[in-house]
Amino acid sequence: MQEFIANGRVASIPDDAVGKTANGHVSFKFEFVCDSSQQDQEGKGLPAFFHVQVYGKQAEIMAQSLSKGSPILIKGEIIQRPYTNQQ
Repeated sequence: MQEFIANGRVASIPDDAVGKTANGHVSFKFEFVCDSSQQDQEGKGLPAFFHVQVYGKQAEIMAQSLSKGSPILIKGEIIQRPYTNQQ
């Protein structure tokens, strides 16, 4: 497993952020934003957005304590999945 570590902020929390997995564990999802190493013309870091999903006890705690704009350190694995639309 490759490890991803970044600090940033909670960009948004959708209305359906808290859910349950098929086996009954709590899940929590939110959007995370951090500055990337790429820079704009003024030398400011360009934002990078990530969809984050956590499970179990960690999900329960994060659902109760995070809000939009909350500073957060993310450590985990990036999993890429192909996107398929309705067509």
